[in-house]
Amino acid sequence: MDFDATWKKYWKMLYLELEQSNGGSANAPLLTHYTSLSNLENILQKEQVWLSNPLFMNDLEEVRFGVNHGIDLTYTNEALRKALVTDTRTNLFYDAIDQSYDQYGNEQVLDLYVMCFSEHDPHDQDGRLSMWRGYGANGKGAAIVFDVSDLKETDSSPLALAPVHYASQQQRKSELQGKIEGVADFIHKNDIPDEHIGNLARELFNRIALYAVFSKHDGFDEEREWRLVYFKDRDTTNALAPYLSYFNGPDGLQPKLKLDLKPIEGVLSEDIGLAKIIDRIIIGPSASSPLAKMTAERMLRALGRGDLIHRLVMSSIPYRDS
Repeated sequence: MDFDATWKKYWKMLYLELEQSNGGSANAPLLTHYTSLSNLENILQKEQVWLSNPLFMNDLEEVRFGVNHGIDLTYTNEALRKALVTDTRTNLFYDAIDQSYDQYGNEQVLDLYVMCFSEHDPHDQDGRLSMWRGYGANGKGAAIVFDVSDLKETDSSPLALAPVHYASQQQRKSELQGKIEGVADFIHKNDIPDEHIGNLARELFNRIALYAVFSKHDGFDEEREWRLVYFKDRDTTNALAPYLSYFNGPDGLQPKLKLDLKPIEGVLSEDIGLAKIIDRIIIGPSASSPLAKMTAERMLRALGRGDLIHRLVMSSIPYRDS
């Protein structure tokens, strides 16, 4: 039996809606990263961005919710158990789910890294007030607006850039349930050899984990978030292993992926220097003044980034701390 054609159909069933979404740099809008002025300086000086582990982020519960509920729904789905028919096939499927879950919890999630952005209106020279308050040092930071539309990821890149899907907890459960029932229907309608049942289960788990990383409660939908995510299991050539590092900060040691903004074989196929991808730098409303603008321009010159001065703008929002 030629299983390749069947596997392609299975893959398409699992990931079709992602292919239809606006994922990937070529389809990305302007994306803004709200941060502190010290982090802006660090990015400009080192030409490097840092991706953080969800275990140290506020979104940990969102990721945990998606994975744990996805697994629970997989175990309690009667259509899936019925489609597997025999005890042997059922055990093969759920053993693979258990192994994938254990590997994710003990290995993959420890080296899962995320950088968050907010979709940006091309005409917006001020940034959004809620984002300044939540992520831009309470208005005293900066918003780095990136244009990544000309970049091209390689097919084997372990980085994924995509918008966050917002839904209520019940909606997310229903969507996960629908995906699991799709797997059940696929197994029922296709002659899947026993030796491939575990592969189907592992790919279902991968889809659940991906859903967890790129979904969030709809109470956060005003953030219009996109995420750049590093998946260690996809980094089969260890292309980004040299960039796995740490940060010793006020909360102790934290793992980081310190990603150089330069061509990296097997990850990005084109040059991604700062001058190419930074559309503008917005200084926060609490830090905006003629003196602050002059000092920010001086910082850019001192860092050898005088080429970005014409992209520097000052937010004009009449901002109050409270």
